[in-house]
Amino acid sequence: MELSDIIYIVCSAVMTFLVAQVGIFLKDLKEKERKRDEENRKKHAEIDRIRSANSEGIMLVLRYMLKRYHTEYTIQEKITYTQYQDWMDIYAAYKALGGNSIAEEWNEDVEQLEKCNSTSDMSPFEKMLRKE
Repeated sequence: MELSDIIYIVCSAVMTFLVAQVGIFLKDLKEKERKRDEENRKKHAEIDRIRSANSEGIMLVLRYMLKRYHTEYTIQEKITYTQYQDWMDIYAAYKALGGNSIAEEWNEDVEQLEKCNSTSDMSPFEKMLRKE
């Protein structure tokens, strides 16, 4: 066997080894990328779950506030412009979160109330607090 044959065999073996190493490296790189993508999917799913729970919780609080305000304003039989603005802000936020039709009925009731500037006719809840 001549020296050129030996060099040819060694070069072929080295090239085969290098190609195998590059293949292993690329396979590991692809596996790391797959794991990172899976972790990102899990992270985004958790974020979406938390956002959904937060939205649901906020919606429940807004529904409670709408119910309370609706009751308060219908007992007063009138609504101040400040109260009306508060109502509209909360109602808009509730609707933006996908609120249900009961709030629309409450809104219609509030829209029909007499609007006034008087703060002397305070809410029944304020009257109860001031008596104490």
